[in-house]
Amino acid sequence: MKQLLRQIFLSAFTLLCLITTGCSTITEDQFNGQSAQMIYTQGQAYLENEDYSDAIIAFQALNAQYPFSPEAKKGNLGLIYAYFQHGDPALSLAIASRFLRTYPSDTDAAYAYYMMGVVEFNNGRGFLEEHFPYSMSDHDAANYRAAYKNFQAVVQQFPHSRYASDAKRRMIYLLNIMAMYQVKVGEFDFAKHAYVAAAQRGLNVLIHYPQSPVVEPALELMLRSYEKLNLSQLAYQTAQMLALNFPENETAKSFLKAYASQKNLPAQRNANSLKTLMDVAQQLKDEQSTRQANSKASTPNTTSADEPAQAPPTLRRNITHGS
Repeated sequence: MKQLLRQIFLSAFTLLCLITTGCSTITEDQFNGQSAQMIYTQGQAYLENEDYSDAIIAFQALNAQYPFSPEAKKGNLGLIYAYFQHGDPALSLAIASRFLRTYPSDTDAAYAYYMMGVVEFNNGRGFLEEHFPYSMSDHDAANYRAAYKNFQAVVQQFPHSRYASDAKRRMIYLLNIMAMYQVKVGEFDFAKHAYVAAAQRGLNVLIHYPQSPVVEPALELMLRSYEKLNLSQLAYQTAQMLALNFPENETAKSFLKAYASQKNLPAQRNANSLKTLMDVAQQLKDEQSTRQANSKASTPNTTSADEPAQAPPTLRRNITHGS
């Protein structure tokens, strides 16, 4: 009976190991004495067969025996992807960072930057977003800011690489999620009667994400916040800007009509309101930066919540390196 239970336990453990970690069936010693090209070819074969644990061991053996060879350089690109798919994002980022330090101007650096962006994005999503319906804009994550910077590096430094187009698409997605996060936090602040903070969140959208699809709700948030704060002139300017850019917006129509009746003014749209409001937004941003600088000088370790971060679409299953 004990022997049977032991066999069942070992079988279950082996199955669990294979499912969750992809336990390797080889060791680095098996590659001793083989040429760099032979080891690299085997590592690539493991990678193409989605045997990531064996691919990792093959590429590690390649680095150990031929650390500065052309094959080792290519193998490190495979190692970045293998670690990512194996569920080791920290190691994937470490290999990518090392590759960029060693080959900063190499054309394959585009792939390293791209994969760092993908890894950071997936790090920011977390368990809930990966396995359940969950909006990426519901929380701020520094990983998404890092992802955006890495995708930006691909687009700016390697605009003709095969990864530039997808990196640009992901950057747009990230910017929209960041903007949406600002609006959601602003709505939360508004519900808590923190109207100054709510208005600032709306301004953040105008300043940092002016082409995002949430500009209209951001302006509405600012308008409602200024009304609560009795800042009638700012509310009027915001309503004009809202009506100018979104003529069918009922919030702007209602406010301008009421404002005109109170002030004996026509409910007109001032085409110069855009510049006026952006000037105000920039002024408030500068004032905020000054306050933050003064605060940091007196209180170390303060942080800014100006720019959030979040996400791109699902990673395509097969990512191959090469420019």
